[in-house]
Amino acid sequence: MKLGLLLPILMVGLSLNAASATSEAENPDVGAALGTLEAKNGIDTHYKFCRGMAGEQGYQYDYAKYIWELKNRPYIALSEQVFKDLPASSAAAIKQRWKRSAENFDSVRASAGANQNGTYCAQHFSQIMDGSGYNMSASRTTLAHLLGTREEVRVLERNIDMEVGCVKGAYNRGIKQFEELRRACDCQTTKIIGKMSSGEIDSYLQLVAENKGQEAMALVTKRVAMSELQACYSRIRTQ
Repeated sequence: MKLGLLLPILMVGLSLNAASATSEAENPDVGAALGTLEAKNGIDTHYKFCRGMAGEQGYQYDYAKYIWELKNRPYIALSEQVFKDLPASSAAAIKQRWKRSAENFDSVRASAGANQNGTYCAQHFSQIMDGSGYNMSASRTTLAHLLGTREEVRVLERNIDMEVGCVKGAYNRGIKQFEELRRACDCQTTKIIGKMSSGEIDSYLQLVAENKGQEAMALVTKRVAMSELQACYSRIRTQ
């Protein structure tokens, strides 16, 4: 089978599994939670295989996996709690299905050559990075009411997106020190959230969206000292 045909077939398989989980659960919230966890398991399976063969370019897969998990973090935590509340027999059956799916993936990849696998992994994680793969927007919409009011969810997702933007920016600049960068973005986001009002953060992000970088930074540094922001990046080596 050609690689171009194999990729969509595997992606459709994941979608069918998620739909099956929803049907079994009957409850939309539970179905969305199971779909979220199914996607996470799929990414974990791919990451384990692809990261191990990627060599020095593997940092790209670190970024892709982390960005997806960051964007979906509150929904993953919520989904894990929903899963814990399932009847033991249902949970065991779902885990077994996930296990079979991972085994089937490993079997398919084992039959492919190194070049095919390299291309496959690059395409797969590129789709995760650009949002076309494992897009969980429908599940997030379904589960959002369990996280709080509309405004609470908006602020939660806005703050996450702010950190996602920081991490993506580093990825696009080719910064290979993923772990150090991840910590730096978390540090910066925590300081901004801790010292700026919600309205100020909205204004800051609007300026960023309008490419008004100097004005955006001036607004931030009214509340967060430049030295504090620079300290977040102290472990990042200049490229």
